[in-house]
Amino acid sequence: GFEVSRRGPFARESYEWDIILPKSATFGGQTLRVVENGGGRVRLEGTNASVNCTLSQTGTQKINGHFKLTFNQNGFEESTSPIRHNSTNEEIEAALESLEMIHDVIVNSNSLDTNNTGSGAYQWHVTFNSLRNAGNLPLLKTDFASPDAKLSGTGSRIEIIETRMGVSMDVLKFTIPWNSDDFSISLNGIEGQVLPRGSPASDLQESMVMDFGLESVLVERYVSKLNQQDEYFILDIAGNSIAKD
Repeated sequence: GFEVSRRGPFARESYEWDIILPKSATFGGQTLRVVENGGGRVRLEGTNASVNCTLSQTGTQKINGHFKLTFNQNGFEESTSPIRHNSTNEEIEAALESLEMIHDVIVNSNSLDTNNTGSGAYQWHVTFNSLRNAGNLPLLKTDFASPDAKLSGTGSRIEIIETRMGVSMDVLKFTIPWNSDDFSISLNGIEGQVLPRGSPASDLQESMVMDFGLESVLVERYVSKLNQQDEYFILDIAGNSIAKD
């Protein structure tokens, strides 16, 4: 409820009261008013006796609304659908992973409302977790001022910073055209087994282990939403020279 405290007496037996509204209440920047007329009007005795109300500090409005995130890689830029201001980690992950250029992210969050004011301030940590997005990527960009993605609330804004630079060893990308029936990988002039287009990453990884003895290889496969081509990303920790036929 309301919090009321009194100070005084001051000169000529005057007093001051501080009134703090509950977190959920607001007067929209207005203040209390003294009743001057009617049955509830002020009735004070004494020279120049009066009551004045002043607004000493405005309250804050809780964050509300939506925002969008934009990802740019190799000159290709795409944005998420509007995201609620209080989305869960899983919802942020789903929004980012719905983009063509992002496959796997890990999202963690914590509240920035350390004083429990109910402001709704949050911080999300996004980690890119796939070979497709290996390396030091451009920062995500945000939009929270457009008609379909707008935040409201006192001082509402979004800041994106890099907390840890992405690093990677050499990641090889092989694209298999949609009209190809099969493909193979060669290493040091030795050709591996022929695999049909659309083979899962596990089949290619197993082939590289069986054909070349590469125990340290990691393979990921994606199907481009733009042209339906297979994309394989290969990381060999040992640094062998790999080619596609």
